[in-house]
Amino acid sequence: MERTFNNIRKNRLNFLKLISALSTEQINKVPDGFNNNVIWNFGHIIVSQQILCYEFGNKTPLVEETYISKYRRGTRPEAPVNPEEFEKLAGYLITVIDKTEDDFYSGLLDDYNPCTLHSGIELLTIDDAIRWAAVHDGIHFGYAMSLRRMVK
Repeated sequence: MERTFNNIRKNRLNFLKLISALSTEQINKVPDGFNNNVIWNFGHIIVSQQILCYEFGNKTPLVEETYISKYRRGTRPEAPVNPEEFEKLAGYLITVIDKTEDDFYSGLLDDYNPCTLHSGIELLTIDDAIRWAAVHDGIHFGYAMSLRRMVK
């Protein structure tokens, strides 16, 4: 599982590099034909990992409920994200993965509630959830790369 955590970190640092090269206006722009923006995808990967690993395991997520409500599946950008909120999200990007890794190895996350995602993917254990979080991060990084082309 160590490699999976390291891959998540690398992908997230690539995402941070992509988003840091854009202006506040660019990260907030929802291009025609899209229903979200670069910053929403950024927040969404953080929140989704927390839901997958903590909420589905009956644990309290490491990020505030405000962010979970704003970036969970089914939401859309409602207002521009300011630089302060971006900094808060960027601060969570790696720290939540580090803490999840610690919690994983300590056994804190072992009591996991199996679930089936809207896509039909079954997550039976915390190992499944962490592996899916890695895939999910990659999907949304890909969306953000496409959005970047649209806003530049």
